Formats: sequence, structure tokens, C-alpha cells
Amino acid sequence: LDPRTGQMRWKRDRTPGALSYSTPLVVSSGGRALLVVNSTQGIEAYDAATGEPVWHVPGEHRFAVPMPVYHDGIVYATRGYRSSPALAIRLGGAGDVSSSHVVWRAPTGGPYVSSFVFYDGLLYMATELGIVTCVDPATGTPVWRERFGGIFSASPVAGDGKIYLVSETGETVVL
Repeated sequence: LDPRTGQMRWKRDRTPGALSYSTPLVVSSGGRALLVVNSTQGIEAYDAATGEPVWHVPGEHRFAVPMPVYHDGIVYATRGYRSSPALAIRLGGAGDVSSSHVVWRAPTGGPYVSSFVFYDGLLYMATELGIVTCVDPATGTPVWRERFGGIFSASPVAGDGKIYLVSETGETVVL
């Protein structure tokens, strides 16, 4: 939408059956803004000014809920639903970039609803099973993993040297 007039600038009809429960992420790449979407069809990037598809990493997944996060030219995403896969994608490229721009893939371990948080050189996540994991963003390898209990649907937040995780019952874990 045009922020001044409210008029539609563009609309993109997507593949029938493609769903997303995720908040899109806007990043800057190559002098243009990209809208990155986690969907049931994969991770997709669109030119934010025109709506034209730029790149995608296909991979069907039942519920794409977590919002992708971005740091230093890399988009990190978990796919959602039952110990989901996770991946890191280097910005750039066009079309299917799964062979050329995927930095790493982890087949399981990602959260269903909450997103990663990138903080102080590491990725953190908490799952609906109460498992908190710290991941090396360069390789996707867990640095540590611990079960805290509780159900974590809220995404972790970070600041002042700490990671904050809030469970569905309101219990807050501070790392």
C-alpha cells in the first residue's frame, strides 16, 4: 500500500495452497528492499517495491509460523511445526537459490511458533517443548541445549547482555 494514499501499489497472487502464518521480514539487499516470507512452500523473497519474486528456497512444510531473522547478509529461519527444520540463507541470487545460497540446514530442532533471536554472535531459540538451544550461526550446530520446561510460544528477546524467554504461563527465563 502507498503510505500516503492507502492505494494498493501491488498485489502478488501466490501458488494455490501456499500459506503463511509468519510475519514477513524486510531486508536490504543489493540496493533494494526485499520482503522475505516463510511459507508452506519454502522461504521466498520478493522485491518490496514491485512484488516481483526475486529468490526462493523450496521446501514444503505444513505450518510456516516463525518469522525469519536477519544478520550481516544472512536470513535465518525455522519452518515451524514439530521440531521443525531450520536453515540459513545468504542474500543474493535469483530464482531457486537452494544449491547456491543455503549456508546450512538443520533437519530438526526448530520451534513451532517462536522465532530465533540473533544476539552477541549467536542464535537462540525456545521450543513448545521447553527446550532452549543456542546455535552457532555460521554452521547451524548447537552450542548448547537445555530443557527448561514450560511451553515457549513467544519469541526470545535480547538486550543488556541477556536473553529473555517467556513461557505461556508467564514464567520468565533470563540467560
